[in-house]
Amino acid sequence: MLLLKLKKNRIVITRGSSMRPFIPCNSRLIISRNKNPKFGDLLIFRRKNGRVFAHRVVLIKNKYVLTMGDNVRKPEKVQWYEILGRVTHIITPDGNVISLSSFSQRILSILFALRSLFRIALLKIRSNNFVLPIYFQK
Repeated sequence: MLLLKLKKNRIVITRGSSMRPFIPCNSRLIISRNKNPKFGDLLIFRRKNGRVFAHRVVLIKNKYVLTMGDNVRKPEKVQWYEILGRVTHIITPDGNVISLSSFSQRILSILFALRSLFRIALLKIRSNNFVLPIYFQK
């Protein structure tokens, strides 16, 4: 992703497919420098290698934030110092502007985050040879 700096906000131009279908490739993301994420928010963060990512918040801990791309199978731990900000608006390649603070977009963000948590739980069940409690077995 390409990161452009503005006076109050930043703009990121997306590359890749980790946030499809919510964010199409070549969209522009407007980022607030607010680093207090909420469940379902889209975070922009920079890794030590300099790469910038946009992923959804699925869990908030004292030492890190657990994020996951909508089109990715595994979550990522993001340290607080890696967070650049939260996405406030998406400008799609065809010019549509989507405000993530609207009620409908907030609900959609929460639903995507819940979906990610469900996928994480399924991965844990599959990897640990999880056995259902006796009352769930046939």
